[in-house]
Amino acid sequence: MGIFTSKKVTWRRGIQTHADSRAQFDQLERTLGREAAKEFLETVYDKWTQNFKIDQLKESDAALFMKTERENYTARKLYVDSLVPQSANGALGTLLNANLRPTADYYKNPLRGGLAGRELAIDQAANWICGGYTAGIPAMRELLTKNIPATAGHAGPMGMALGRTSQPLRKLYKRIMPNAAPYRINLMGGAKYPSTVGGSLLLDYILDLTSGCADTSWPAFGNAKWESIAMFYLTSIVHVQGFTDGNKRTGHLAYAIVLIKGTHQFKAPTSAKENELFRMNG
Repeated sequence: MGIFTSKKVTWRRGIQTHADSRAQFDQLERTLGREAAKEFLETVYDKWTQNFKIDQLKESDAALFMKTERENYTARKLYVDSLVPQSANGALGTLLNANLRPTADYYKNPLRGGLAGRELAIDQAANWICGGYTAGIPAMRELLTKNIPATAGHAGPMGMALGRTSQPLRKLYKRIMPNAAPYRINLMGGAKYPSTVGGSLLLDYILDLTSGCADTSWPAFGNAKWESIAMFYLTSIVHVQGFTDGNKRTGHLAYAIVLIKGTHQFKAPTSAKENELFRMNG
């Protein structure tokens, strides 16, 4: 061990080269990339050493953790890919309109003053996102107002839809979940979604899908295609579990921003249809 090499790095390097775990590391590296594969192992170390000594973790168990991460990542990515054509052909929008949640079911704390258009949509969305947490509605209303331009068709501070990278959404996440844990990983088995290492990569992947789109290539303001696009972001963001906590709320926020920017209207899917689309159990 080098003078300045931490125990965590030394352990991770050992797992990378050990006969019982090397093959799984190589496969994880090919799937996530080398840096993310190393980060995953170091996250395993951090989680394990919260309760146990690292020498109690067998190389074969570390190999199993890497295999599970790779399989969960791959399965989630395949589902995201399957949603892309459904967004492009309008099928997700059709699904939304066939499964609309009654407005009165979530719009329980309206602002006074005869709201209409964008302002009404923002107020409805703030109620929907916050649910029973009514104390958060004013701040959520303010956050939506800041990121949804009053002028129809304008991109706003995030850029078209959610922007060209995941960074604008990550900034909003820090606003709504300021005390989130630094990582999430399940070493006890049973989880059908990746750790936040794989999930974060998938979040980047979702936003990269449209990173090369010129602003003029998006649907015109008011086009019904925005409903499908918003549903794509809602479903894929929640499905990949890229954040340590609050993925559903973040997906709701992303959906509201995209839909209202594109149409100045708001509607929400039923909870049953959301749960069906999210496929949290794989």
